[in-house]
Amino acid sequence: MEGELHGKRALEEDVFTQVISNDLKKVSKRPTHEREYTTVLVSNLPKSVNQGKIRKQFSDCGRIRHIDIVDSTDGNSRFAKIEFYSHDESLAAITKTHKRMGNNEIIVEHLEGCTLWMTNFPPDFDVKHLKQLINSIDVVVLSVRLPSKKFNSNRRFAYIDVTTASDVAKCVDELNEKEINGYKIVVKVSNPLERTKRTDSASLERREVFIRNLNPEFTNETEIRSHFNEFGDIESVHIPNSDSTELHNSCAFVTFVTKEDASKSLQLNNTTWNDRNISVTLADKKSYLDRQVVKELMSKRGGKNVECMVTLFPIGDKVSKEQIRHFLQENGCNTDNQDIENIYLVSDHQGAIIQFKASKLSAQCILKVQGQKFYNKVITCGTINELRNFNQQARYTKKTIKSAPQNIVATANTQTSIEPKASENMPPSSTKQPMSNDDFRKMFLGGK
Repeated sequence: MEGELHGKRALEEDVFTQVISNDLKKVSKRPTHEREYTTVLVSNLPKSVNQGKIRKQFSDCGRIRHIDIVDSTDGNSRFAKIEFYSHDESLAAITKTHKRMGNNEIIVEHLEGCTLWMTNFPPDFDVKHLKQLINSIDVVVLSVRLPSKKFNSNRRFAYIDVTTASDVAKCVDELNEKEINGYKIVVKVSNPLERTKRTDSASLERREVFIRNLNPEFTNETEIRSHFNEFGDIESVHIPNSDSTELHNSCAFVTFVTKEDASKSLQLNNTTWNDRNISVTLADKKSYLDRQVVKELMSKRGGKNVECMVTLFPIGDKVSKEQIRHFLQENGCNTDNQDIENIYLVSDHQGAIIQFKASKLSAQCILKVQGQKFYNKVITCGTINELRNFNQQARYTKKTIKSAPQNIVATANTQTSIEPKASENMPPSSTKQPMSNDDFRKMFLGGK
């Protein structure tokens, strides 16, 4: 009997070893920094738990990238989504399941198949609106991730993490094609294996070139392909259609299959074609035409109708134009929704430029918006020059702190003065005292 048990246990151990070996082979093929493979969900946490306690509990598992904590629907416990830097670290976290935190026995499992992809929601929707939408069907939202608007101000989609795969199915069943404010939203299960390529992937991979100063008479796809195909296979040709300026009718984007072929085509830069001296450069990661407008406005030369423009800062790079428009409307700066000519996002300067239809409207905006809170940031409403100076000052401060000795940085962070204390033997004139209210009255009113 004992021999049978021993043989059975050995067989089970062999099977277990084989399963672990197979899992490790799968793990080795997985990207080590993919969110889908590095995130765990911790359930049944006590109501008193916070990020500090979670970090302490899981610190021996590895490096923690991010933590989100939310309440359960009944409010009796909490969930935590913990993202690690590697899959191996998340596997170590799984071993914490059935451990106790406070009086609760926690459950730790990989967060797989629990992500929604949502798009075509109203343009002014933010994280708060999306959470409220999901919560309205009694589903717990762990986190909402919006795309950066830095390189494309029109991106409008979100990845939403919930706690179970059944909740994902519920969201798809009840919310997909639901109409909100005239927009029919799209809700799908997020599948990393079916993830489509980014629309700006060609410029990111440096396979796209931008051609300027083309002769409009010969600016068509056939002409461009015949002139550039000697350098390699062309994936696509795009000619912007706009009548606002001559530039739009005399430029084109050519995408090659490989970045090497794109680099070869740069030898046509500053050459003559169809009686024009053309420019051929690698396409910018940001929409070129939008970028040129912003660059012109942010330059010291300024641009047209500057007196009708104001700037808002600081603003995060995930804030959309519609959210800014809604913020202005709430503060009485866009009462009939037709006062604004255009909004330009200036993400690399942490701001936005608002172009009104009249200069008096821009002046009113400064009075109404200055000092208001927008996504937990106190907004400054000013000129383009003030936005430029704000960005330069922020960069200088960051550079100064980074290069300063550690003892100086520590002193600055604790807001402790690094000036030497005045000696009691020093003359009074050498120790400058702060001015009181009485001093200000004397200065401005001449009182004694």
